[in-house]
Amino acid sequence: MTQVLQRRQATQELKITRGSGNVFADLGFDDREATELQRKSELMVKIEEFIERNQLTQKRAADALGVSQPRISDLVNARLSRFSLDELVRMYEATGATVQIKLVPNPVRERTLLGAIFGVDLQAPAGAHKTGQSMHKRVASRAGRFAETSSSGHGAKAMNRRKG
Repeated sequence: MTQVLQRRQATQELKITRGSGNVFADLGFDDREATELQRKSELMVKIEEFIERNQLTQKRAADALGVSQPRISDLVNARLSRFSLDELVRMYEATGATVQIKLVPNPVRERTLLGAIFGVDLQAPAGAHKTGQSMHKRVASRAGRFAETSSSGHGAKAMNRRKG
Protein backbone atom coordinates (compact mmCIF):
# COMPACT_ATOMS: atom_id res chain seq x y z
CA MET A 1 0.00 0.00 0.00
CA THR A 2 2.84 2.37 0.79
CA GLN A 3 4.39 1.85 -2.66
CA VAL A 4 1.11 2.76 -4.35
CA LEU A 5 0.89 6.00 -2.37
CA GLN A 6 4.53 6.84 -3.16
CA ARG A 7 3.90 6.29 -6.88
CA ARG A 8 0.81 8.50 -6.80
CA GLN A 9 2.71 11.26 -5.02
CA ALA A 10 5.60 11.01 -7.50
CA THR A 11 3.18 11.13 -10.43
CA GLN A 12 1.37 14.15 -9.01
CA GLU A 13 4.69 16.00 -8.55
CA LEU A 14 5.81 15.47 -12.15
CA LYS A 15 5.29 18.40 -14.44
CA ILE A 16 4.69 17.33 -18.02
CA THR A 17 5.58 19.80 -20.74
CA ARG A 18 4.58 19.30 -24.35
CA GLY A 19 7.61 19.15 -26.62
CA SER A 20 8.17 21.33 -29.65
CA GLY A 21 8.63 18.38 -32.00
CA ASN A 22 12.40 18.81 -31.97
CA VAL A 23 14.02 17.29 -28.92
CA PHE A 24 17.24 19.23 -29.56
CA ALA A 25 15.40 22.56 -29.44
CA ASP A 26 13.73 21.39 -26.23
CA LEU A 27 17.19 20.65 -24.80
CA GLY A 28 18.25 24.24 -25.45
CA PHE A 29 20.19 24.08 -28.72
CA ASP A 30 19.79 27.17 -30.92
CA ASP A 31 17.31 26.82 -33.79
CA ARG A 32 19.84 26.26 -36.54
CA GLU A 33 21.81 23.60 -34.66
CA ALA A 34 18.67 21.91 -33.34
CA THR A 35 17.29 21.63 -36.87
CA GLU A 36 20.51 20.13 -38.21
CA LEU A 37 20.77 17.65 -35.33
CA GLN A 38 17.12 16.64 -35.83
CA ARG A 39 17.71 16.02 -39.55
CA LYS A 40 20.85 14.00 -38.85
CA SER A 41 19.01 11.93 -36.26
CA GLU A 42 16.13 11.19 -38.62
CA LEU A 43 18.54 10.03 -41.33
CA MET A 44 20.50 7.90 -38.87
CA VAL A 45 17.32 6.21 -37.67
CA LYS A 46 16.27 5.43 -41.26
CA ILE A 47 19.71 3.97 -42.06
CA GLU A 48 19.66 1.90 -38.86
CA GLU A 49 16.17 0.62 -39.75
CA PHE A 50 17.54 -0.49 -43.14
CA ILE A 51 20.42 -2.32 -41.43
CA GLU A 52 18.11 -4.02 -38.91
CA ARG A 53 15.40 -4.86 -41.46
CA ASN A 54 17.96 -6.60 -43.66
CA GLN A 55 19.79 -8.16 -40.70
CA LEU A 56 23.13 -6.81 -41.88
CA THR A 57 26.31 -7.05 -39.87
CA GLN A 58 28.24 -3.81 -39.52
CA LYS A 59 30.74 -5.06 -42.12
CA ARG A 60 28.02 -5.93 -44.65
CA ALA A 61 26.22 -2.67 -43.98
CA ALA A 62 29.48 -0.78 -44.53
CA ASP A 63 30.03 -2.56 -47.86
CA ALA A 64 26.44 -1.87 -48.96
CA LEU A 65 26.59 1.81 -48.00
CA GLY A 66 30.09 2.45 -49.29
CA VAL A 67 31.66 3.36 -45.95
CA SER A 68 33.98 1.71 -43.46
CA GLN A 69 32.79 -0.53 -40.62
CA PRO A 70 33.87 2.04 -37.99
CA ARG A 71 31.52 4.57 -39.68
CA ILE A 72 28.63 2.12 -39.20
CA SER A 73 29.69 1.77 -35.55
CA ASP A 74 29.57 5.56 -35.21
CA LEU A 75 26.13 5.54 -36.80
CA VAL A 76 24.57 2.87 -34.58
CA ASN A 77 26.08 4.55 -31.52
CA ALA A 78 24.44 7.86 -32.54
CA ARG A 79 27.65 9.86 -32.76
CA LEU A 80 25.95 12.76 -34.52
CA SER A 81 28.96 15.08 -34.48
CA ARG A 82 30.99 12.66 -36.58
CA PHE A 83 28.67 12.95 -39.59
CA SER A 84 27.81 15.72 -41.97
CA LEU A 85 24.27 15.97 -43.24
CA ASP A 86 25.56 15.37 -46.78
CA GLU A 87 27.29 12.14 -45.76
CA LEU A 88 24.14 10.81 -44.12
CA VAL A 89 22.08 11.71 -47.19
CA ARG A 90 24.53 9.78 -49.40
CA MET A 91 24.41 6.79 -47.06
CA TYR A 92 20.61 6.84 -46.97
CA GLU A 93 20.42 7.07 -50.76
CA ALA A 94 22.75 4.06 -50.93
CA THR A 95 19.93 2.06 -49.28
CA GLY A 96 17.88 2.64 -52.44
CA ALA A 97 15.80 5.42 -50.90
CA THR A 98 15.28 8.85 -52.40
CA VAL A 99 15.84 12.00 -50.38
CA GLN A 100 13.63 14.95 -51.25
CA ILE A 101 14.31 18.43 -49.96
CA LYS A 102 11.26 20.55 -49.23
CA LEU A 103 11.75 24.31 -49.10
CA VAL A 104 9.30 26.00 -46.76
CA PRO A 105 9.47 29.77 -46.21
CA ASN A 106 8.92 31.04 -42.68
CA PRO A 107 7.89 34.72 -42.83
CA VAL A 108 8.06 35.16 -39.06
CA ARG A 109 11.67 33.93 -38.85
CA GLU A 110 12.56 35.97 -41.94
CA ARG A 111 11.25 39.18 -40.33
CA THR A 112 13.09 38.33 -37.11
CA LEU A 113 16.34 37.83 -39.01
CA LEU A 114 15.94 41.03 -41.01
CA GLY A 115 15.00 42.93 -37.87
CA ALA A 116 18.19 41.74 -36.20
CA ILE A 117 20.27 42.70 -39.24
CA PHE A 118 18.80 46.19 -39.56
CA GLY A 119 18.22 46.77 -35.85
CA VAL A 120 14.49 47.38 -36.17
CA ASP A 121 11.30 45.60 -35.17
CA LEU A 122 9.66 44.52 -38.42
CA GLN A 123 5.92 43.98 -38.40
CA ALA A 124 4.24 41.61 -40.84
CA PRO A 125 3.49 43.50 -44.05
CA ALA A 126 -0.12 43.62 -45.21
CA GLY A 127 -0.95 40.53 -47.24
CA ALA A 128 2.14 38.66 -45.99
CA HIS A 129 0.10 35.48 -45.89
CA LYS A 130 -0.36 35.61 -49.66
CA THR A 131 2.39 34.29 -51.88
CA GLY A 132 2.26 37.03 -54.55
CA GLN A 133 4.31 35.71 -57.46
CA SER A 134 4.49 32.00 -57.96
CA MET A 135 7.78 30.24 -57.31
CA HIS A 136 8.06 29.55 -61.03
CA LYS A 137 7.89 33.24 -61.92
CA ARG A 138 10.46 34.16 -59.28
CA VAL A 139 12.88 31.48 -60.44
CA ALA A 140 12.40 32.60 -64.06
CA SER A 141 12.98 36.19 -63.01
CA ARG A 142 16.23 35.24 -61.28
CA ALA A 143 17.30 33.26 -64.33
CA GLY A 144 16.63 36.31 -66.49
CA ARG A 145 18.67 38.54 -64.20
CA PHE A 146 21.48 36.00 -64.26
CA ALA A 147 21.37 35.89 -68.05
CA GLU A 148 21.54 39.70 -68.26
CA THR A 149 24.61 39.83 -66.03
CA SER A 150 26.30 36.77 -67.48
CA SER A 151 29.71 37.65 -68.87
CA SER A 152 29.59 34.90 -71.49
CA GLY A 153 26.30 36.08 -72.93
CA HIS A 154 25.05 32.52 -73.54
CA GLY A 155 22.27 32.88 -70.99
CA ALA A 156 21.25 36.27 -72.42
CA LYS A 157 21.04 34.85 -75.93
CA ALA A 158 18.84 32.00 -74.74
CA MET A 159 16.53 34.40 -72.89
CA ASN A 160 16.29 36.70 -75.92
CA ARG A 161 15.33 33.75 -78.16
CA ARG A 162 12.46 32.93 -75.82
CA LYS A 163 11.27 36.52 -75.67
CA GLY A 164 11.33 37.22 -79.34
